[in-house]
Amino acid sequence: MSDWSSGREEDVDFRRIQRTRGDEIFEPGLDVEPPDTREFRPPIRLAGWALVALCAVLTPSVFGPLGLSAATRTLALATALLGLQVLLGHAGLLSLGHGALIGIGAWLTGVVVTEMGVAVELAIPLAALVGAGVGVLIGLPALRVQGIGLALLTLALAVSFPVLHRKFVGPLGKVYDKLVPPVWTGLQPGDDELWSYVLAVIATTVVYLALRELLGGRFGRSLRAVRDDPVAAAAFGVPVARIQLGAFALSSAAAGVAGAILVARTPFVSGADYPFQFSIQLFAVALLVGADRLLGALGGAIVMTQLPRALSGLGWVGLEDLIYAVVLLVIIRGFRGRGVGPWLRDQLVTTRLGQPRKRPT
Repeated sequence: MSDWSSGREEDVDFRRIQRTRGDEIFEPGLDVEPPDTREFRPPIRLAGWALVALCAVLTPSVFGPLGLSAATRTLALATALLGLQVLLGHAGLLSLGHGALIGIGAWLTGVVVTEMGVAVELAIPLAALVGAGVGVLIGLPALRVQGIGLALLTLALAVSFPVLHRKFVGPLGKVYDKLVPPVWTGLQPGDDELWSYVLAVIATTVVYLALRELLGGRFGRSLRAVRDDPVAAAAFGVPVARIQLGAFALSSAAAGVAGAILVARTPFVSGADYPFQFSIQLFAVALLVGADRLLGALGGAIVMTQLPRALSGLGWVGLEDLIYAVVLLVIIRGFRGRGVGPWLRDQLVTTRLGQPRKRPT
């Protein structure tokens, strides 16, 4: 048995204890060869990054204040979806309470900016730290609860946040100081929408790059090993409890950042803005798009932002919850919980590269 604390990564063969869902693991003893995707994926990634960068640069010049406000909310929701996918996709843990974590981040940012005079640029990482702490507190009892029990535990958080906020803050919520761009940015005092959008772009990019680095390295391999077989992972020296707590901390930190972005966009927090239905919507969209990638998270956030407007234009106001319920049923029944986004990526790679080749005997 290898010693995890020794730091020798080569001692732990994660591929032999990782049974990925929907993907084959190719090992020397098998009769198939893995398809070579190295020539296929980089162009797709570069095109995706180029598209995202182009949209980010052109948005302020193309859209007015209302468009910038919608773009900022979209980026905030994308940040939350990236964090939620750490639990759903990589850790295999259910969470129905991310709406409350976003609300906690928004409330904290409003308090420290308005009542303590902290700059919003510093309040965003502070919201991430506090969100990570809340995630650890949630994760401690969750270590003994799995499956539906964990889902009910996080749902209790989503249900209790609006009630606690109304009781201790006020039934109508609270208005905080309006965001003013710092002098060093060169922006005018009336450019608060543009400054909140710039902060959202920076925060979302930092969260995505940080999660990509962590999940693509040793921590991510350990997390997926624990997801697939915690007993085998523990036998190989992986600290299961610490890895799961780390997943809760990362996911909650991203939710805290999302809340900070939202309150920078609109300096008002009310418990009614973060009901438990909001958490279920996040859960459904994360499953739908497979928000482990930036484009998937942005696509899911656009759905959450534009769906109410589309339904309002059709005269179907108030049907969002029904649509999200149908989405959950379709994903669970038709895609076995993997989501449409991962399924489309698999189909695209299979179409381009063909089926795995048989090894010659």
